[in-house]
Order: sequence, then C-alpha cells, then structure tokens
Amino acid sequence: MQWDVSSNWMTTKHECNWYGVECNMFGTVVNLDLGYIKVDGLVPREIGLLSGLKDLDLHGNELQGVIPHRLLVGLKNLEYFRIQMNGMFGAIHKEITNMKNLKELYLYGNYISGTIPTEISKLKKLGTSYWIVMLVGRGSCG
Repeated sequence: MQWDVSSNWMTTKHECNWYGVECNMFGTVVNLDLGYIKVDGLVPREIGLLSGLKDLDLHGNELQGVIPHRLLVGLKNLEYFRIQMNGMFGAIHKEITNMKNLKELYLYGNYISGTIPTEISKLKKLGTSYWIVMLVGRGSCG
C-alpha cells in the first residue's frame, strides 16, 4: 500500500501515534481512519488481526481487489465499515455475518457483483437502510 499521508507509519513510534490510528486506553487499535488519502493497492488482510477494531474507514481511495476473507472473519467487533468509492470487486461473502456488531456498511462506488447473501439478515444491528442501498454506485448486483 502507498499513500500521500503516512505520518509515523512503520517508524519506531507506537502504532497509536500513527496517522489515522486511534487506540483505547489499553493501547488496542479501535479506529482506523484512512479515508481520502490516496491509498492504493490491495486491502491488507492483516487488518483482520486488529480484533478490537470498531471503525474501519478506507473510503475514497484507490484500493482494488476483493474484500479479504480475514477481514470478514477477524473483525468481530467492527461497528462501522466504510470502503466505498474504491476499485473493489467480487462478491459479498456470507462470512460478513461474522461481523455481528456491524451497524453501518458502505460499499457503493465499487465493482461489487453477485447477490447479497441472505445471511446478511442475521446482522441485527445493521440497519436495513444500509444493506439495501449499500451497493448503489458503479457496481452491479443481481
């Protein structure tokens, strides 16, 4: 991944001091805000190892590829997932239902294809307005 704003990333400074990273009082990463900073490349599957992450914002960049499986199964505490306006493609996999705390999901402006998995209805905290309109944009669904 490359981007314009990478203050303190991959330095000796603690991750909680990196640009776009917010941690709780225990030093656990809870928020990753990397929207609109011209990130390009694939979404690193290692983000799925941030088990305490509640808010992941990657929107408005130049990310490509599919949403990594490890993200879908590893981010069980995620409440807000913003990956709209990128170059993501592929289907939404039923493993998204592992994100039981998901309240908001933004996928529009990508090249998502296939059908919305019926299992998404198991995400009780996800408002219906978000999963009904989340695919409006570049992609097709159906």
